Amino acid sequence: MTDIAKDNLQSSDRPQNTEPKTIITEIVDGKTINMKYNRYIDKYEQLPDEPIRSFYANGKPNFEKLPDGTVRTWHKNGQLKSEDLPDGTERWWYENGQIRSEYLPEIASRAWYPSGALAYEYFPDGTGCSWHSNGQLKCEKYNGTVTEYNSYGKIIRHSTNGKDDTKSYLKAKERREALRQIISKKIDNRESKRPNTETKKYKRIIKNKIMTKLLASIKATITK
Repeated sequence: MTDIAKDNLQSSDRPQNTEPKTIITEIVDGKTINMKYNRYIDKYEQLPDEPIRSFYANGKPNFEKLPDGTVRTWHKNGQLKSEDLPDGTERWWYENGQIRSEYLPEIASRAWYPSGALAYEYFPDGTGCSWHSNGQLKCEKYNGTVTEYNSYGKIIRHSTNGKDDTKSYLKAKERREALRQIISKKIDNRESKRPNTETKKYKRIIKNKIMTKLLASIKATITK
C-alpha cells in the first residue's frame, strides 16, 4: 500500500461502531510512520518525523506541528490562537489572550465572549445551555426539550422532541403561575386569621406544664 493510500484511509476501512484512535502506527515500505485521525475530513493523515514550524515577518511564531500530532497557531501579536492536542482536545483564543472556545472529547464543548462571559456549554448527550452577551439565558436543552429566550428573559420558543409547542407550553406555564398565586393567597389569608399563632402555642405549652406540676403536688400530698 502506498503512502497516499495510507493517508486517505477512510472510515469504511475501519471496524464499524468503534471510535477511531487519534494516533495510529503503520508500516509503509518497511518504514514506521505515525498517522493522526482528522475528524473534520474523516481520514488519517501522516504526521511529520520532525517539527514543522513557520513564523510571521516580525519573527513571532505562526504555526507549529509536532511529531506527536500537536498543532498550534499564534496571532501576529504572539498570543496563542489555537491548540489541537493528540487526545482530540481543541482550544481557541482571542487576540487579547482570552479563551474563545474549547472542545473536550466526551466531556463538553464551550465558548466564551471576548468579555470572558460564557457563551455556551454543551455536553455529549446534547444537553446544555447558551447565554446572551448580557448574561441572560438564551437557550437550554434538556431531555428532548428546547427553550429559547430573548435577551430580556422572555420565552420566545419551546419545542419537545423537535416539535414546536410554544403556544401550549406558555399557556400551561401561565396556568401554573396563576394556580401558584391562588394557593399563595389562600395561605396568606389563612395565616392572617390566626395572628400570633406561635405565641398562643407557646402559652399552651407553659399552661400544660404548670398544670402537670400542680397535679403532681396534689398527688404527693394525698399519698402522705
